[in-house]
Amino acid sequence: MKHGIVRDLSKGALATRVRRGEVTRLAKGLYVWGRPEPLELLKLLQEHRPFLKATGTTAAQVLLGEPVTFPLRLASVERMPASTFYVHSRVSIESFVTSSGIRILNPLVAMKSVSPELGIRVFESIYSSKAGRARLDSHREALKVVPVASQRMLEQAALFTDSGAEVKVARGLKRRGLKVECNVVIGHYTWDIVLPELKVAVEINGMKFHSQQASWLRDHWKNNEGALIGWLTLRYTGHCVAHHLDYVIDQIANARNPDFEKRYFKFIGFWHEGVLPPKPKPWEYSEHLGYLPPDLPEPPDYPQPPDFPEPPNCPR
Repeated sequence: MKHGIVRDLSKGALATRVRRGEVTRLAKGLYVWGRPEPLELLKLLQEHRPFLKATGTTAAQVLLGEPVTFPLRLASVERMPASTFYVHSRVSIESFVTSSGIRILNPLVAMKSVSPELGIRVFESIYSSKAGRARLDSHREALKVVPVASQRMLEQAALFTDSGAEVKVARGLKRRGLKVECNVVIGHYTWDIVLPELKVAVEINGMKFHSQQASWLRDHWKNNEGALIGWLTLRYTGHCVAHHLDYVIDQIANARNPDFEKRYFKFIGFWHEGVLPPKPKPWEYSEHLGYLPPDLPEPPDYPQPPDFPEPPNCPR
């Protein structure tokens, strides 16, 4: 079967091909051979009209590597005939990025019409790691102004990090209304999470990487420098985040006004999953650990043995 945009067919031939299912009518004057899948149609339309860019949910699906669905969301400076296969909007923005061979409207504009949850996912994906900061700056510079909806999503997203633990902590701190930045250079070192308004710098260390001697030594000098130039420095492990995320977020958020009566300031051997000993067996009860021994059943009453006569005194 032929492929692509239909050209050079008479109206009668088109009508016949459409009835046979060999051709699909997209819009007035726009036909394609067969019935292409969403991603295939997106590529065909962009080949046919180079000014077209993906936007909205279609842009999000491409950027996240998810399946593209109908109707396609398209944008351009020119007009497009109406169709049930796509929704087209006219924009004056010509800035775009390319992903998997697809032209996508500047993400800061493309995401303004999607749900906050989806937009945040996209921003956390394309602006992850240290390279994400430069990428975001270039997208900002291409616009006169960032749409309000997109700016709000950026403020809620955990940017410039590809660490799952850092993302969880940054999101939790942002939900508390704190200004949070990730991968920020302070002095000579880069810190995972920073609360610039409180001058709090946070490191979240993975055991495998930070237990190596070079990293272990560098971490100490890094922490000392941060403290000496006036920052309040805090350090956690990935294990802390995995098992005690709420404690980590609360301690960071209140770092400048700590409540030392809270549980997480107490001896961690009483509560931290990473240092708690295994629970003792009933016969290993330890009063120090605070475990109560189970109530064991009373032994049954056995009958007393009968009285036997004393053995005779036999000569040796």
